[in-house]
Amino acid sequence: FIKMWKRLHELNPESKDRLRVESFYSPTGEYQIYVGRRKCIRCHKKMHPEHVERWSKTKFKTFERIEKEPDYRKGTADYKKKCYKCHTTGYREDKKVYSEQGVGCEACHGPGEVYSHLMAGEHKGDVKEGQKLARISFDFKICGNCHIPKRHEMRKEYFENVEHVK
Repeated sequence: FIKMWKRLHELNPESKDRLRVESFYSPTGEYQIYVGRRKCIRCHKKMHPEHVERWSKTKFKTFERIEKEPDYRKGTADYKKKCYKCHTTGYREDKKVYSEQGVGCEACHGPGEVYSHLMAGEHKGDVKEGQKLARISFDFKICGNCHIPKRHEMRKEYFENVEHVK
């Protein structure tokens, strides 16, 4: 827990701004389109059923949890939008909209537009090649957009309960 916290703090010590994650943009700079977790799950539940099941029970429901919180219910529209950055997928601060509620596949892996197109076409089944062409890669910047020290008053509780960190 502490090791991850320190690493994220090194990546973005004081900034509350979201970090630009290059894989969320096409090679020509356009913001890629989010396709939604249902499209991802169609194929990936066959490859990684235990992961999809575990994620479905927790992460997809983060928005349901905040909707029940008194602060959220009493908050203004501007206050609620602060929650969208981390509790929805594909939140666009410039447009104040999100693609779907909860932390879906694309919240961490980036928009699936290019990847899903490639997997349906000539590269079908060639996951590594599809990831390369769609510019999908692991990047601490993705985690750091939400898991930043000092961003959330509940951060200690949330970090301690993050399964993939244990």
